[in-house]
Amino acid sequence: MKEPSWLKEVQPYSCLDCKDLLEIFNYKNKSAFENDIDRGLFPPPDKKQNYGVRSKRMWYVTTIRKVIKKVNAGEANGQKVLSIVSVNETNRENEVDTDKKV
Repeated sequence: MKEPSWLKEVQPYSCLDCKDLLEIFNYKNKSAFENDIDRGLFPPPDKKQNYGVRSKRMWYVTTIRKVIKKVNAGEANGQKVLSIVSVNETNRENEVDTDKKV
């Protein structure tokens, strides 16, 4: 998995929201992302930003860079770290494996 170049240019404690992470990690739907968080495969949010009754989950750039390194290390060892299918296994861009069962 290649780290987006812009991620190196922002401050380490800048925050990314769920929408940003769905795009970075090529999740096809939010429920696969939620499942990875519930299973402990993806870290919980670093903070929550409250907007009245609703809150927005936020992750620090430093946290996301660590996740990308973990994914790359796992894929190098032939492991699936997240519910994302490796490029090597599909010969396509990264995609979410929605059939994966724990």
